[in-house]
Amino acid sequence: MSELLNRGLFTIGDTQTTLGSLLMVAAIVVATLLGGRWAYRLVRNRSVREHGTDEEGSRVYGMVAQVLIWFIGLDLALHLLGIHLNSILAASGFLAVGAGFAARNIIENFLSGLILLWEKTIRSGDVLIVAGKWRVIKCIRFRVTEATTFEGEDVLVPNSLITQSTVENLTRTDRTYRIDFQVGVSYESDLAVVKKTLEEIVDKLEWKLEEKNKRSWVSLVEFGDSSVNYRIAVWIDDVYDCVSRKADLMEAIWWAFKEKDITIAYPQLDVHVDRSDVETNSRQINDGDDGQSD
Repeated sequence: MSELLNRGLFTIGDTQTTLGSLLMVAAIVVATLLGGRWAYRLVRNRSVREHGTDEEGSRVYGMVAQVLIWFIGLDLALHLLGIHLNSILAASGFLAVGAGFAARNIIENFLSGLILLWEKTIRSGDVLIVAGKWRVIKCIRFRVTEATTFEGEDVLVPNSLITQSTVENLTRTDRTYRIDFQVGVSYESDLAVVKKTLEEIVDKLEWKLEEKNKRSWVSLVEFGDSSVNYRIAVWIDDVYDCVSRKADLMEAIWWAFKEKDITIAYPQLDVHVDRSDVETNSRQINDGDDGQSD
């Protein structure tokens, strides 16, 4: 039996492979597969139990542990056969560089997904403003984050876009939100009446939120090219209602201004004509007509 196990089968480099070493490699492969599965379940269950990680995040951590076990087992098995990963990686260096450039976006998105799941700064159900667009997060996956718009459309956002850009998380600490709205009135308006009307509108809003640090207010912000602009800020208790609440606010302003005969301004252009130029042009035209008649 000893002679059978130590009998040489083939040689790779300076390492002679025997039947015993092949059996050892097979045992390592089996142990690696079983160990990877065990590590996956252990890490996933511990992440859920101790850190409250969601299902997708726990799967990511489990797969990272599983791949690590596989890599260690593969390296050990190849080493027994006389194959060293260092030599393989060095020989395939140029290929690895090319593949790295080709898979750059995939790697960036994958690592960004790990960061998002690890830091937990963004969770399912959060409302984000990404690249100027509103998104409701459904699920964070390896490469992309699944989200929906306020119109109900499903979108896939690359994870790298979230980690590498400025993102506003509107539900990070609570669900309150401030509606900011501007309205412009004509320069002929009585500003005292305008401000009083806007304040009365805000006071009558039954759904506005009134807390110590979240007061609603009305203020004059600028003298525009065609209007005097007022800003209205109203706090609400749920950001999901911002679209309907803003619509209610605009309708209330419209009807109140109609009742008070306040004109909502619109872009306009005043043209001033120099009378001397008009008279000169008219005289030239008349002289030209006289010349033609002659």
